[in-house]
Amino acid sequence: MKASFNSTATATATAIVALALAALLPQAAHADDEGRFYALAGFGTARTDLGAAEDYYRAQADNYLAAGALKSEPVIDDSSSTFAAGFGYWLHPALALEGYYRDFGRAEAGVSATFTGSASSDVTDYRASGFGVGLLGLVAVGEWFSLYGRADLVNVVTRYESFGSASFPGGSGYAAGDDTALQAGFGLGGQYDFRHGISLRVDWQRMEAPFGQRGLDGEMTIDSLNVFLLKSL
Repeated sequence: MKASFNSTATATATAIVALALAALLPQAAHADDEGRFYALAGFGTARTDLGAAEDYYRAQADNYLAAGALKSEPVIDDSSSTFAAGFGYWLHPALALEGYYRDFGRAEAGVSATFTGSASSDVTDYRASGFGVGLLGLVAVGEWFSLYGRADLVNVVTRYESFGSASFPGGSGYAAGDDTALQAGFGLGGQYDFRHGISLRVDWQRMEAPFGQRGLDGEMTIDSLNVFLLKSL
């Protein structure tokens, strides 16, 4: 496992400082009105910037055209659904600590090409997920609504599967693998508190993930928009 220290980590460190300052601002009285523990579950949609993988397959498509392919184009699918579930604890009326599992969704990158008498493809599927902890700082906006920022640390595992035609120039047939990295992330959102300890939350989160696939530099950047339901325990 490796740790990632990059621009996202810098933004996360900044978010942590901002969360600490948030505790000094007007507070949402979550911990006073209900139990300190709560459960959460939610889903959302994610877009993945495939970075080096997308660049690699776009270059491959150009190479196949130069080698005589009748048609060659990259295959990119960067949108998918996400899911998360976990538990939280109010450290302070405006500060919460969460532990959770999150499925960051999937993305796909590859190339398809048509040669004289045949058509082939070489596509890799990436799936990222992990267990993490998050620190949230909330600022009350009215009696029932709060805005918040979050900083996260997640043990992200990326699994990949490559499906390449054995007859495809440079194709390797089927291959699979995974990679793990400790990643920092951050996000922003809003929360509306109903009665009886029930809250609805909408947030945006950015997280980076390793490719898993050997030979690719850099990381994927995953932006997700999520909806969560919270219930005090």
